[in-house]
Amino acid sequence: MRPSFSRLSFSFALFSFVFCSSFAYAFSSFKFSKTEYVKAIIWLQIPGLDFHHSVFLSYLLQEHQVNPKIKSEFESADCIGSLITANSHTITPALSEVLLGQLSGKRTLLGENKCEILKENFAWHEFEKNQFLSGILEKFSSEEQRKEFSLFELAPTCPNSSQFLDSILSWIMAPGKKIGEKEKKFSFQEKNFFEFGNSYWDKTCTEKECYALLSTNLEYLLKEFFYDSVAKNLRRRFLLVRDFTYYAQLQKKDIPAIGKTLLEFEKVLQVIQEFREKNPGILFFISSALPASFTWEKKQGLVPIKEIVFLDSLTTPLFAWGPRSSLICGHYNQHDLLTRLFAPTF
Repeated sequence: MRPSFSRLSFSFALFSFVFCSSFAYAFSSFKFSKTEYVKAIIWLQIPGLDFHHSVFLSYLLQEHQVNPKIKSEFESADCIGSLITANSHTITPALSEVLLGQLSGKRTLLGENKCEILKENFAWHEFEKNQFLSGILEKFSSEEQRKEFSLFELAPTCPNSSQFLDSILSWIMAPGKKIGEKEKKFSFQEKNFFEFGNSYWDKTCTEKECYALLSTNLEYLLKEFFYDSVAKNLRRRFLLVRDFTYYAQLQKKDIPAIGKTLLEFEKVLQVIQEFREKNPGILFFISSALPASFTWEKKQGLVPIKEIVFLDSLTTPLFAWGPRSSLICGHYNQHDLLTRLFAPTF
């Protein structure tokens, strides 16, 4: 006896329901589902960094026996991306233009149009629309480098640019800067009270160097800025961390200093990953600009770098971890980074 059409329809409907339900469950539980909720974001900008620098870092980890498995935190990324840095004016924009292009999504030159750029919405303005409060931690190798690259050196020369960083809480690590008595300061060793709209200078910075490490200050700020000790939960925060010391060392081709900084970046990543493990829902990603290339000695050894060169690279790397990280990975123009980050909205 043949099954009736109604029975076939019912069986097919039941199979479809079970299959679709299973698929929906599998998709919803997929590691990079677009429905994942992001509670906080950490964005680390490291000019000069390239993918293959992690190879040198693995050699260093072996030499210092920091990691017995010889695997850096960079290798644990949930996904990676390659950002095209060209804009509408030049195929090889300057360092500041690349970094600002990532933060603003605008394809413009910094020179003539600087003040016009500052009128645009930047990442922290978009995050503010999504109920995030934002902070910026910047580290420089010298006062000259700070004046050249700091976000807080852009606005004062432009009229009507108060909205650029007016709601930002910022911390600055800059040796060589003479901190005035009226300027606000901070130290990871002290209890500090921070007010949005203000900048705080690292007390440990002297004429030649900052004694506090980036990883130490970051570990402190993750607790103070991200975590609500009273409510015992994660605040809705966006933190932009910008480190220019590595770029300066690459320019000088100072291999020992480069190795030391790479090990410090490993510690930075460990601090962030440990915090993420305790506080689920944090999207963390790293972008670069003007990556430097290493050429290698054709022999065995723990320091195989032969030469460091800055090529006219048309792309820059991206590493990402956590919820929605798959949305910003891939190969695309860096000016679409914010579009991917906010589509769909949080």
